[in-house]
Amino acid sequence: MFKYFSIILFLLCVFWAQAQKNSIQLEIHNAVPATGNMHVGVYNTAKGFPDVDKTYLHKIVPVTGETVFLSFEDVPDGKYCVSLFHDKNSNGVFDFNFLGMPLENYGFSKNIYHRFWAPTYEECSFELTSARKFDINLVR
Repeated sequence: MFKYFSIILFLLCVFWAQAQKNSIQLEIHNAVPATGNMHVGVYNTAKGFPDVDKTYLHKIVPVTGETVFLSFEDVPDGKYCVSLFHDKNSNGVFDFNFLGMPLENYGFSKNIYHRFWAPTYEECSFELTSARKFDINLVR
């Protein structure tokens, strides 16, 4: 009897853990021109934000139109932030001019923008407890 109870309890825990997985769906607008790649990073901590090399999850998708759709599946509950840039020349780097101003379009979750500095993790972060969809407008 105890053996069956243990198996049932184990299976319930497995199904419950799988049910806690969510998705982050992104609809990215103003990807002009429709060339290059979109680099998208999901962060789960302020440490390293918005450095592309320090993401929790990262995707690179080709830009084939003015709007880019992508999603991150099976993301556990938690606090996250999204940062992205349109790598128009496909060199894998977010390019800046000699004054340090961006040469490529970029965006953040919640569409937070500052003219002369990047927003903080706290400004862009959101709680993920179910599937979430974000419309992000790229700026330069």
